[in-house]
Amino acid sequence: MLGLPEREAYSADGGAEVTILEAGVATLEIANRAQVEFIDRVETDGHHSPALRVAFEVDDTATMTATLVDGGAELIASPRVTP
Repeated sequence: MLGLPEREAYSADGGAEVTILEAGVATLEIANRAQVEFIDRVETDGHHSPALRVAFEVDDTATMTATLVDGGAELIASPRVTP
């Protein structure tokens, strides 16, 4: 659904499953509390960020958001252009 190709997948006893998706180049952001609060003001509709956030850059945020919500994802912020 995210358009990321499957790289590997494993199953184990007790129903344990993991899928590893190829995400190309990635970055890791480490932010202090003040920056997280700024991000919350810019990127969300009043929701506070969890301790870990995952973000993807896509060509069409409105379409991808609708696709993910239709697939069962919870919408926590409307699509928007960010700085």
